[in-house]
Amino acid sequence: MKKFISENFNMLNSNINFFKKEYVSFSESDAIKGVLILLILLGHNHYLAPEGELLYRFLYKFHVICFFILPFFYNKKKEWNFSNFKNVIVKCYVPYFFFFVLCAFIYFLASYDNKNFDFGKVFYAFFNGSQILIKENAGFNYLWFLPAFCAFSILKICFDSSNKIVKLIIVFLAIILVFYPKFPRMYLFPYIPFAITQGFYFFAFGFVTWFFVDKIPYIKYIGAVVFIIFSFLFFLKDGHINVFPFIFPATAFMFLLSLKELIVRIPYLQQLGKFSFPIYLVHVIIYNILERILVYSVLNAVVTYILTILLSVATAFLMTKIPFIQKLVLPKGYNDFKSLFVK
Repeated sequence: MKKFISENFNMLNSNINFFKKEYVSFSESDAIKGVLILLILLGHNHYLAPEGELLYRFLYKFHVICFFILPFFYNKKKEWNFSNFKNVIVKCYVPYFFFFVLCAFIYFLASYDNKNFDFGKVFYAFFNGSQILIKENAGFNYLWFLPAFCAFSILKICFDSSNKIVKLIIVFLAIILVFYPKFPRMYLFPYIPFAITQGFYFFAFGFVTWFFVDKIPYIKYIGAVVFIIFSFLFFLKDGHINVFPFIFPATAFMFLLSLKELIVRIPYLQQLGKFSFPIYLVHVIIYNILERILVYSVLNAVVTYILTILLSVATAFLMTKIPFIQKLVLPKGYNDFKSLFVK
């Protein structure tokens, strides 16, 4: 009888979400990435979301930050070792180098007054990783994501492999960057190299979101409702709504988390998510070309968005399926990149 009760209690316990850690599977992660990359492409479409306008400001409150929250919900942690360290740097900085050079070259050709093109500042912007400096010296600011994600990933590996004291220090510094209003975080970004401050900054969003989901039962559903309410208020009040910077990205992610079993069934979202990284790298260039070909109209605004998606997906697919390009521009790690030069 005791055995029967024990077995049934364990089975009940394992089937109640209250007692479960909240993780996302590979397919769910890809589906979430698919949604986020569509929102990023929308946010970079100046026809549909003009810079500084309502939709633009709404999307920029959460769409990219959710990419930094997602790794906290993987059911796998990387150990701190030299191999993982090398792999993270190669996966981020190799494509960063190629696309930074490409963007800087385009910017140089497009500049009517090339006297303002300072190679020293371009070099500094590359190693600094600041969004402002990349925009000023390479013409495209979206590349900030790569050094920031590299710093974030290394920090997370360090966090996962450290003792409690080191973890507390990391969390304290990260939370100060986000939540202490008088901390001059934005002034630090252009001066501290390798996007280290950005790594801490985005780490805070991921950690706090994970902490709430892990410790408070059903918080993801509450967060989903909060996201819907605050989104409605944001548009109702023309964007004039004062909330903590944490609220929108955290609740937006909880909204996606609560719908993960639904969105994973939506056709092609997983495929978009799998190619989200190369899509991100090429889409801004593709969109800027389309913007110069198609003059603004309501129809062309939609056409540019659809074409940006299709052409970015096609380019990303080719980049990942041609072995030489994949290893040269999108290496999966240090050994993958090294195999181009050492047989």
